Amino acid sequence: MNIRGLYTIPAAHNFAESLAGGLLQETKDSPEELARYLILLPTRRACRNVQAAFLKLTDGKPLLLPRLQPIGDIDQDELSLHGLVQGNEQNQGQDIIHIPEAMPPMQRQILLSRLISALPDFSNQPGQNMTLAAMLGQLMDQIYTEDLDIQDLPSLIDNHELSEHWQITTKFLEVLSKSWPEILAEKGLIDTADRRNRLLKALNSLWQQSPPGHPVIIAGSTGSIPATAVLMKTALSLPRGSL
Repeated sequence: MNIRGLYTIPAAHNFAESLAGGLLQETKDSPEELARYLILLPTRRACRNVQAAFLKLTDGKPLLLPRLQPIGDIDQDELSLHGLVQGNEQNQGQDIIHIPEAMPPMQRQILLSRLISALPDFSNQPGQNMTLAAMLGQLMDQIYTEDLDIQDLPSLIDNHELSEHWQITTKFLEVLSKSWPEILAEKGLIDTADRRNRLLKALNSLWQQSPPGHPVIIAGSTGSIPATAVLMKTALSLPRGSL
């Protein structure tokens, strides 16, 4: 079904094969046109599944595939070409922004565990601290996903009616909201989920300022991440954008 750029695939159908089959049918008269398509999918696994579907439907014959990219891992090179992301080389674009690299997950977990171990009334057992750090990292990722500011974390919790145990927890969150941004700034890094949001917003800005002429498809995403939902809305306004 196609309603103003909106397509649906019945739940009983194979998603990857339906998507690949539809695009093969759409480009059957000009197979080389398929290489101009940009398809944003939820995960790397989804990208591999769609790639495999193309190969299956064409019996492995040589084919110029579309560009398949997980929506959580926007290609910074594409943004750099339009002057939206500052790289190592001097960029002549008019709207250059700098998006720092993401801190490796293990490095973040270790640094968070150190913050935990330094807090009074918390466990000093390294293994438990690492587990708490992993859980804390997940909480931080959710905060970024919802497009909230980690520095507002303490204000999100009313600790007046909480037990003493949870009041200790909220005290730690207050320390985290102040200390963690300083640690990131010192190392010139940001959290992975934060970087994903910034890249999505940069791509959205790019599409609004310079709508691409090539086909753009966002497929398989529910738009549960606010930054993704905004990008999907913009995609529908593109000359050749669809969901």
